[in-house]
Amino acid sequence: MLHIQFSAFAYLYVYQVLLHLVNEKLLFFRIHDIFHSKTLFRAESSNEMQGIKNEQSLP
Repeated sequence: MLHIQFSAFAYLYVYQVLLHLVNEKLLFFRIHDIFHSKTLFRAESSNEMQGIKNEQSLP
């Protein structure tokens, strides 16, 4: 019984840590996008679209 309780607490702890890391990473990417959205992000997306069109046009 003690082992089951311990594993439940361990899973909850790991889940909270993962959630915290994911939230920090999402926040970092959001800040990163805000800083780069005006210049780099649009250029990257347009280049990706051109790359997708080029790949589709290839036989």
